[in-house]
Amino acid sequence: MNSSKPFFQSNKPLNFGHRGFAGKYPENTMLSFRKAIEAGADILEMDVHLTSDNKLVVFHDDTLERMTSGEGKVSEK
Repeated sequence: MNSSKPFFQSNKPLNFGHRGFAGKYPENTMLSFRKAIEAGADILEMDVHLTSDNKLVVFHDDTLERMTSGEGKVSEK
């Protein structure tokens, strides 16, 4: 792969922190991201949504039901 990004030029596999360290800590939280870095993550993966008032939020799902007591689309909140 030819890239100007140094992390793509590495010979070692990259360790992605998927939603931080979601297997052990609450996903998409600062704690989860911090713990992923401490555990050796090279890259943090996260999903970002835009709310109805044009605020960015880090939240994996399109809707609130799985992770909160709320209901509905993140984009409508």
